[in-house]
Amino acid sequence: MTKHAPITRLLTALMLCCAMLVPMTGTAAATPAAPATAEHDATADKVKAKVNAKLLDTKVKVNADARIDGKLELPKNNARSLELIVVQRLVAGAWVDVSTGSCRPNYSFRLSVSFSIAATYTLRVYYPETATATAAASGTFNLTVLG
Repeated sequence: MTKHAPITRLLTALMLCCAMLVPMTGTAAATPAAPATAEHDATADKVKAKVNAKLLDTKVKVNADARIDGKLELPKNNARSLELIVVQRLVAGAWVDVSTGSCRPNYSFRLSVSFSIAATYTLRVYYPETATATAAASGTFNLTVLG
């Protein structure tokens, strides 16, 4: 063994760790925690938005889909069909996007998420701010993923 072998192994391990972090940080977008329902913003003349969501499967196996059912409540004259809905999970005090979907024409939605690591995840459904409505989030719910 040469004297450079430990340094080479260390540099190789460091490069592998950095390479693994790049895809994870590129796909996760942290957003600040929002209240369960957004309040009316008088300065921007926006309307209230409300997200009602429920986790249909509270316990699933690794890589199995957990279903989330819900409805977006917006005044009919301000809402469009295919509104963006985001499923987020709580990671170290910040909400990180897990999955996205859209509403049906009647503003209901059914989304699914799956995780490859057995753990308990805190999730919420988030409706990002649009030009006509303020951002809103559902209450949180826990999903247990079994190994």
